Amino acid sequence: IEKKYTIRGKIVAQGGSAGGLLMGAVANQRPELFNTFIIESAYLDVLGTLTDTTANFVFEERGGEIGNPEIPEMYEYIKSYSPYQNIKKQNYPNILFTMGFFDTKVKYWQTLKTVARLRKCKTDNNILLLKTDLYGGHSGYSNNIINERAFIYAFILDNLGIKY
Repeated sequence: IEKKYTIRGKIVAQGGSAGGLLMGAVANQRPELFNTFIIESAYLDVLGTLTDTTANFVFEERGGEIGNPEIPEMYEYIKSYSPYQNIKKQNYPNILFTMGFFDTKVKYWQTLKTVARLRKCKTDNNILLLKTDLYGGHSGYSNNIINERAFIYAFILDNLGIKY
């Protein structure tokens, strides 16, 4: 923004899985900078997942980059950025969430409950969409990749007011 490569409110950001976690955190912390977020197969309820001892990948994640919520200081740190826990009443940019129903890494309910909470809390009229691939997993459904990317790019272009 300072170097005039873009302007406030016109930035588009995209991320999936742990990158989707980052997009969710940024959407909560600095929504005014962005026009659109694409959040794919995202790890959105970090705190809830890490404290769920029945989750199949929790033990691999604890103590690594994400942290161990059993340590009080780490619990507070995780809580400070975990997208689901930090949704609040404020304006959010346009957001497209995508997920695969058969995702074995990030369970579908993380996205569902995040979208539900956002719909309850957001104070704007920007677009909030959830697109679910009923046959896909963590990386979607490979036979549909061209259509998926076209849908995403059309969503971005439309939100930026670019005619295609």
